[in-house]
Amino acid sequence: MGSIEPDEYEDPEYRKQSPQDADLEQQAQPHFAFDHASIRAAFVRKVFAIVTTMILVVVVMTVASGFMLAVLCSRVPPQTVLLALSTTTLSCVAIIGFASQTKYDITSHMFVVFAGTVAVFIFGLILAIMSFFIYIKALHVIFSAVVCVLFMVWLAIDTQMIVGGKRYEISPEDYIFAALMLFIDIYQIFITMLSLFNAAND
Repeated sequence: MGSIEPDEYEDPEYRKQSPQDADLEQQAQPHFAFDHASIRAAFVRKVFAIVTTMILVVVVMTVASGFMLAVLCSRVPPQTVLLALSTTTLSCVAIIGFASQTKYDITSHMFVVFAGTVAVFIFGLILAIMSFFIYIKALHVIFSAVVCVLFMVWLAIDTQMIVGGKRYEISPEDYIFAALMLFIDIYQIFITMLSLFNAAND
């Protein structure tokens, strides 16, 4: 009897593909890599949409804060405004310089500072409600001083997050968000300084 070749009993559907057939099948399948034109275009559109939105938010906040600042400054003597401005400038320069050079990681205490911020915010709401019935100047001065110190700490934390090399840091791609954080910190420090010096003159 002649020998029977194994190929005669194999189902063609179960035959192994040759390397050439496998390559052709892979080429026929669609690729969804990041460098695909449509995916890349969608990514670029999303990035520019986010950047545009953030820029608009920054512009609106800048205009609103500038208007509020103009109203506040118009009610305060010019010498008080200059004193608050100079004090804010010196304080912010010193804080940014210290936070950039020190090896101490201030960002590791971020959640403690955040908890303190929430507590101060709640106290501020209570104080605002009390102002409709009774005004206690000492409480408002203490509140402004605490808020000023709190935002100085946030300025140090945000500076270290921008500089990097600490426990928490900001990605270099989030430069708009980083600039917005510094702007809010410095703005709040100036507002509270202005409030403190104005209260001292009354």
